[in-house]
Amino acid sequence: MNPLAGNPTLMRKQSARPMSRGQMQIGATGKAASTTVDLVDRPMSGHGMSGTRAVSGTRQVRDATFFATELRARIQSVNKETDALTNSTNELKKREVTVTRLDDSVKELRQRVTALQGELFDITHAQSRSKEGASLEDLRTDAQKAEDEATKLRNEANIAFKAREEALQRLEKNEIAAQKIRSDTEHRILNDLGEEAARQFRELSTENNTLAEKEQQLRKQLQEQSQVTAQAYANAFVLQNQQNQQNITKAIELHRQIRACKREIDQLRSELQKDQSEDPEFSIKQQLKNQIKTESNECKRLMDEIKNMEAAIANRKRILTEITPDVMTAVTKEQKEMIKNVLKAEKQLGEWPRQKQDLSANTQRLQQQTMALLQRLPAPMARTEGGEQNVEQQLSIKTRELERLSDQEQKVLTELRDCSGNVQQLNETLSALQQAVGDAEAVDDIAGTEAQLKKDLAKQVDQHKQLSAQLAEANQKLNKLEEDIQNNENVKTLRDLFGNLSSTLSKMYSAETYIKTRENESDFQKDKQQAVGLMDGINKQLNGLDKQ
Repeated sequence: MNPLAGNPTLMRKQSARPMSRGQMQIGATGKAASTTVDLVDRPMSGHGMSGTRAVSGTRQVRDATFFATELRARIQSVNKETDALTNSTNELKKREVTVTRLDDSVKELRQRVTALQGELFDITHAQSRSKEGASLEDLRTDAQKAEDEATKLRNEANIAFKAREEALQRLEKNEIAAQKIRSDTEHRILNDLGEEAARQFRELSTENNTLAEKEQQLRKQLQEQSQVTAQAYANAFVLQNQQNQQNITKAIELHRQIRACKREIDQLRSELQKDQSEDPEFSIKQQLKNQIKTESNECKRLMDEIKNMEAAIANRKRILTEITPDVMTAVTKEQKEMIKNVLKAEKQLGEWPRQKQDLSANTQRLQQQTMALLQRLPAPMARTEGGEQNVEQQLSIKTRELERLSDQEQKVLTELRDCSGNVQQLNETLSALQQAVGDAEAVDDIAGTEAQLKKDLAKQVDQHKQLSAQLAEANQKLNKLEEDIQNNENVKTLRDLFGNLSSTLSKMYSAETYIKTRENESDFQKDKQQAVGLMDGINKQLNGLDKQ
């Protein structure tokens, strides 16, 4: 008996019906169908499952197409990275050229800064020495001493360099000699003492060479550390130079500002001279000054002539002393001419005091004319340090404001006078009305006249009140305008400017007058003393000649 006969489910037979296309497209379910299959180790080829990559939901097969796409993406990313590295390399090469050029520029600037620091030190040293009262010769002496010291240091440095080179050459020669002596000693030891002593000698030589190499390495490290230290000092020096460069830049900027201010001052002086040259009274004053200078030059010319005459007289005296022994024997024609010239010179010297007195009188007269013209000069115009043109504009503006305030004041005064006239007219009318009232007392219709007069009186009283109010208002305006004028900053500024300018010009004129007076007095006394001394000397010598 079949043991499976009692279980009909186990007796089912497999159906051989074919599946339709629609049945095949139905999604499979179950644990086996949901299992992910990765064919990572599957060999890549153009055969087999080239289209099963996205079939069956999460089932994925990585075939040749997938890996080809992945390789293309990786190749593109590698190409992009290569291009980026190439661009970065080119940029670094450009920067390397720029850095090299900048290093050269930094070296040149460092040399220039060093030279400028030397010049700045020289300038500051010269300024400090000049403040201490040193003269130009002292500064030149200091510069010569510094140059001598620098030359001495250069010579010492050259001597030290030559000594170092010679020491290095001697050291090389000594090393060669020591090597030769060492080899000779080794051969001698080998021949005399045997192989064992030679081996020990070679070991000691090797150890000595090792120690020498270590010494060279330590010296090299020491030199490297010295270079690092020198570089650190150089960097610190560069930082200090940058700070000094900032100070130098500030000094240059201040120097430029000073030069600009000097140019502005020169321009203002030229404008001032131009304005003064356009003034007719200034031109008259300048003409008088020129005339005084001409007279002074004439006096100097006369003094030069007197000096020349003194020299000629001295020469003549010398000649007279030479010819005195022969005077009693014979007097030649040339000697007579010489005596005539001496007498002529004496005559001119006798006329010189009168000429000097005339010149002094003319000079005093010109000074008096100058004083009179200066007294006739108008009130000076205000000038400030901001420039003549700005001062003139400010002065014109303030003058117009002052004129406007003056016009307002005149208008208020006119209104006040009109109000006073109206008040006076009303008073006259009131007196006339009172007189009319007195005349109308004897009239029968005195009541009507009185009423009419009362109306007129009330009307006149109202007019009087209105005029009084207008007068009070005008007085208030006048007081306000006066206060505004007194408190106006422009008016105060103008008054201060006028006062400062007047005091400055008076001081300048007093100084010029004092200087001119002192010059004239000193020159006159000096010329007078010279002339008197000259005349006394000539008279004494002529008297001596007459006695002989």
